[in-house]
Amino acid sequence: MFHNYLKIAVRNINRYTSYTLINVLGLALGISCALIIFSVVKHHLTFDNFHPNSDRIYRFVTEQHRDQTSYQSSVPNPLGKVFREDYTFGEKVARICTFDELVITFELKGKEKKFKEAEVAFVESEFFDIFNYPLSQGNSQTALTEPNTAIITEKIAQKYFGDESAIGKLFRLDKIEFKVTGILKDFSKNTDRRTEIYFSYSTLKDYNEWFASDDSWGGISSQMQCFVRLKPGITSSEVEQVLPAYVKKYRPTSKNVHHYKLQPLNDIHFNAQYGGVMEKRNLWVLSCIGFFLLITACVNFINLATAQAVNRSKEVGIRKVLGSVRRQLFWQFILETGIITLLAMVIAYTISHSALPYVSEWFTSPISTDVLFEWPLMLFMLLLFFLVTLVSGSYPGLILAGFKPVAALKGKLSHQHTGGFKIRRALIITQFSISQVLMIALIVIIYQMHYAKQSDLGFNKDAIVMVPIGSHDEKMNTLKHQLSGISGVEKISLCFTAPSASWSWSTSLRYENRAEEEGFSINFKGGDEHYLSTFDLGLVAGRNLLPSDTAREFLVNETFVKKLNLQSPDDILGTTIISGGGRMRGPVVGVVKDFHDQSFHQKINPIFISTVNDQYNYYALKVSSSNLQNTLAALEKSWSQMYPEKVYEYTFLDDQIAEFYETEDTVLKLIQAFSFIAILIGCMGLYGLVSFMAAQKTKEIGIRKVLGGSVSQILWIFGKEFSGLIIISFLLAAPASWWLMNGWLQNFQYRIDIGAWIFIIAISITFTIALLTVGFQSFKAALMNPVNSLKTE
Repeated sequence: MFHNYLKIAVRNINRYTSYTLINVLGLALGISCALIIFSVVKHHLTFDNFHPNSDRIYRFVTEQHRDQTSYQSSVPNPLGKVFREDYTFGEKVARICTFDELVITFELKGKEKKFKEAEVAFVESEFFDIFNYPLSQGNSQTALTEPNTAIITEKIAQKYFGDESAIGKLFRLDKIEFKVTGILKDFSKNTDRRTEIYFSYSTLKDYNEWFASDDSWGGISSQMQCFVRLKPGITSSEVEQVLPAYVKKYRPTSKNVHHYKLQPLNDIHFNAQYGGVMEKRNLWVLSCIGFFLLITACVNFINLATAQAVNRSKEVGIRKVLGSVRRQLFWQFILETGIITLLAMVIAYTISHSALPYVSEWFTSPISTDVLFEWPLMLFMLLLFFLVTLVSGSYPGLILAGFKPVAALKGKLSHQHTGGFKIRRALIITQFSISQVLMIALIVIIYQMHYAKQSDLGFNKDAIVMVPIGSHDEKMNTLKHQLSGISGVEKISLCFTAPSASWSWSTSLRYENRAEEEGFSINFKGGDEHYLSTFDLGLVAGRNLLPSDTAREFLVNETFVKKLNLQSPDDILGTTIISGGGRMRGPVVGVVKDFHDQSFHQKINPIFISTVNDQYNYYALKVSSSNLQNTLAALEKSWSQMYPEKVYEYTFLDDQIAEFYETEDTVLKLIQAFSFIAILIGCMGLYGLVSFMAAQKTKEIGIRKVLGGSVSQILWIFGKEFSGLIIISFLLAAPASWWLMNGWLQNFQYRIDIGAWIFIIAISITFTIALLTVGFQSFKAALMNPVNSLKTE
């Protein structure tokens, strides 16, 4: 019996090749999107879930309450130590202090090697008891107990020492020598931990005294983090109840009120407040997009199948006369749908396997194609197969099975018997509503990104090269003088960061010898006397800084003046501010026009600028765009001659600023891809329906032409049908997309308005695409010779 059904199904699929091809491609596109999105979602949901007792692992974090609440993924340096000594809640407690962009040097076969590493860390040995990062060589219990010891990954061992054993090898961080005492197995791809070199925590005092201090409760840095694995039966709320005691004991008078919390390990990857890279709401959005694209593909199938049903009426009539019952005909069509779905899934799997490596590049964490061979995806594909087959095949199957045999054999069936044009109109409206929601979202994101990247930031970011400072000794100023003499270098400044940076030094301050600190924080932007001219920052009151090696006077921005409730910028000139725990004190000599110090997600912060030699991190060079490559080569040569033991690198400031919007750029790429696919699926269905409609109206068109109907009138038959559907779908999509994108824009403090022009562009694009899709078949039908269309009558 099944064999006969299969033969009939294959024969029918071959008979209607063009419609089958459209259905297969439409379903393949929808299913491939679902598979890719499933792979992305699964990849992120399984982050760091491979650690034993992961439900008991937490990170200490800080809420800072001033005039606004800010969130830090770190705590004061001593907290981990005193918590371990004072309480028994923690089974294991470990501090880790990370540093970025450091150079490792060592001798190999008589030659000095140097490598710049993105991140290294000083870590307490219990860190490797909390997390499941096994060693392939060495003992995690003892490898970092001694000073000047290090653990590296297998990847780093191969990179540094090749096939030689790395255990016992020596290398240097600055002037500190370390011995390799352990080799970590390389990390899996579903972990946020990317540090591949770990130093003994006891050596931190030799590298940075402030981070190593067990008395420094005054400030916190994202570089210092602390993790705990709680004992069985201990809850995070129990621990959080005792943490306020540390604030009362060590920070009793600070206006920057700390609230220490425990963040679960499974929240770290998703919580953007504490630096998470993938919010769960984004995964929900991706899942919804995948679902709607799949629905679009199924709707496309249903639409074409019901439209095609009239052509199969005689086949159904004959089979019913020969004894087939409704149930048999229904399952016959379900089998045909299953074959088409199976073909589509094979194509979709191939597309997914080819596309996933490219999609993976859009995310900060790479996604391996191995996910496509794992059992969760295979199970998902099996469920998807049955779901798509039933959703796509059920309604057309019921329509076909419900034909009356007499009417079917006489050819008396109309579109009302196949669900009518109303059903197909509703399906087309559904398709184009989804497509237009995606298109409007795409337009809003494009214009918001253009606004964020092209707006006036309050300073000049073009042709600014940021070169790291090699040391804070006399070489720093010597090299500055050399770089300023290079042809093509127009201006140069020593600075802590550029005016706009992804990270900042936020500190408290006292104004005019007031007894208490102000209730807000202020961001420090260190820079020499050339800082304003290099970045084209404008003064609204007072004068520029005078040359100095220490913080003797300050510039502030307009927002700082407003925070103090002063009437005008002139009112702050000559007043004194004290910051940095009293290390920086001096008069305000100028007020700088407000500039965006972070991305458009954040408001402009209160800022002060001063000359502090030992806090400079970069040479900021304004360069001429002419002969740029020679200028860059000369910069590298001078820098490398001054610091031969270090690795030279540079970045353009506009590239640094573009990194603010990496997440939005990823969303933009995804929406672009999914919008294109949704429109393509819709157009394929629209083309198939127009072709069917033209075939059904062949004689009607012939009669109209014989009676004097013009080509434009014939085209209007098709045009009015689909124009009305597009307008209705737009009216449904517009409010939904406005609500969605208005919510998305709330993530930006500085944003565009969703004006009527966005919706006009969207519907214009939709009409253009529909016109191109419908146009060919419509013109072909309108230009057909009426003699040919009527000769059978």
